Amino acid sequence: MAIQIELGGTSPQKKAQTPAPQGSVLGIDLGTTNSLVSVVRDGKASVLFPSHERPLLPSVVSMSSRGEIQNVGDAAVLERASRPEHVLFSVKRLMGRSLKDLQAEIHEIPYALEDDELGAQVRIRVGETRISPVEVSAEILKTLKTRAEKVLGEPSNRAVITVPAYFDDAQRSATKAAGRLAGLQVLRVINEPTAAALAYGWSNERPGTVAIFDLGGGTFDISVLRIEENTYQVLSTAGDTHLGGDDLDRHLAGWILSKVPETHPLRKLGSSQLQAHLLVVAEKAKKELSALDHAVVHLEGFEVRVTRAEAESLWRPTLERALECCRSAIRDARLEVSQVNDVLLVGGSTRVPLVKKLVAEFFGRTPNDTLNPDEVVSLGAALQGEILSGRGEDRLLMDVVPLSLGLETMGGAVTKLIHRNSGLPTEAREVFTNHSPEQNAFDLHIVQGERELAKDGRSLARFRLRGLAAAPAGFHRIEVLFRIDSNGILNVRAKDLRSGIQQEIEVRPSFGITDEELMSMLEVAFEKAEEDMAQRQLVDLKVEASTVIRAAENVFKISGHKVEATTAAEFKARLVDLKNASHANSWKQLRDALDALEECGHELAELQVNEAISQALKDKDPAKV
Repeated sequence: MAIQIELGGTSPQKKAQTPAPQGSVLGIDLGTTNSLVSVVRDGKASVLFPSHERPLLPSVVSMSSRGEIQNVGDAAVLERASRPEHVLFSVKRLMGRSLKDLQAEIHEIPYALEDDELGAQVRIRVGETRISPVEVSAEILKTLKTRAEKVLGEPSNRAVITVPAYFDDAQRSATKAAGRLAGLQVLRVINEPTAAALAYGWSNERPGTVAIFDLGGGTFDISVLRIEENTYQVLSTAGDTHLGGDDLDRHLAGWILSKVPETHPLRKLGSSQLQAHLLVVAEKAKKELSALDHAVVHLEGFEVRVTRAEAESLWRPTLERALECCRSAIRDARLEVSQVNDVLLVGGSTRVPLVKKLVAEFFGRTPNDTLNPDEVVSLGAALQGEILSGRGEDRLLMDVVPLSLGLETMGGAVTKLIHRNSGLPTEAREVFTNHSPEQNAFDLHIVQGERELAKDGRSLARFRLRGLAAAPAGFHRIEVLFRIDSNGILNVRAKDLRSGIQQEIEVRPSFGITDEELMSMLEVAFEKAEEDMAQRQLVDLKVEASTVIRAAENVFKISGHKVEATTAAEFKARLVDLKNASHANSWKQLRDALDALEECGHELAELQVNEAISQALKDKDPAKV
């Protein structure tokens, strides 16, 4: 989710110009492997494509040696084996990511990559040209827009674009930017599983709990939704941004290569050209194996025969990762598998028989594939577009927050304002105060994750609220508002309630969390829950101790001379004990020290209260008492 931190006061930034809304609202599935566009006509959603072309547009763009866009779609695919360095595919995996983020998979990409000047966003290098994944995606979107306009016979500038449920802040922002660059007004970015449920719900109005198993070319998502009375509420989501049909192709391509003799001409090709060629034949074999029990791969005078059983043995470990995500999603939804009423298959890779078999075994029921798995996401986006245009039947889409969001507080603890799996849109607010005396500014640190300490979470943004009057501890009242809209965009507003001071700043992280990091964060949070809670309790107690020490020193300075010497000495000794304990890491030692100081400080506390009452009465007019 993109982060916008609004603190009020500075002049707003100019917004990018978008074209005037015209025509139907397009529903676009911008996929890793294939993309397509749909629209609602006469109350029915349908895919748009010229009569001489296929419904699916391969998400592939070729460039000339001079770095100019040459072809998009099928024509570009034909160049992939012969010009791998100039043919850009699976660009969706690069959206909103840096070169550092891609280290684990960079060996799988035949074209050259490098970071931008800030080291925040990856760029693709073709000859002397540098092009961003956003620009490449915009070319695909332009082609889809042109396709739709040819069929509709009218301009179409508005669109709803889908993204994987676990796309992070930078990836969602990059998708919207690609839409704007393509001349589209992006009305909404919605999660692919939610769009799929909307499409299925359009033809089946019965209420229930459904699981959306979405296995595409490059990403996997599993979402559990409750659908009733035209409300689509996401109960939980899980997924893997590096799991899809492309991975099955790579496994099969490696197996095919192992069967090729060392003397075969293919072995003389450059590594990128060889990889590109093998991926093409592997994908073809994979599709054949969905209908046949074996496939024959032809490699320039040499044949490799692969059976479905052999391929499935290669693919099963990868697909087991999808089932682990399913277990996580069911657990997070607080359901049993038996409580899921329907399992909807989405994504072309669900055509693989092994996928259907594993899904059926896991959920204990035959999965639902009554709608075309390639088209269902785009159809759902078109239906959402119709709703946003005011013409469709209103349906409420409620996605969820994948990880909790909060603020770092004193001692490094985290106060969560919005919790994981909260429905969207949502908001939460909390009032904080200053811990230190004479404090005239607030440092706010926004943290994402399930851990109890900020150091163990993911830092999203930091900012400072300045210009406050220096005041005693506990004087300032700072209201912090977290608001997440239906697009998953987080807005944070901070305001001093006493002075009304607020400032304005916008922060958009350059890159975000990967799905592997997300799942790892959840696993670690679960494993370390007990340890984290103990650490959190210690941190909270240390904060309490620092407040007590400051108050005790103040009390002793004012009233210490009014008590017996033995009482004063004991109080000072207990105060030293508390200071020493506050530097240790023993909750019990610190708790005992606090209790001991409190026990021996009763007389001093009573003296201070009595003096305060006496002073108050002294200042009053006796006639009015």
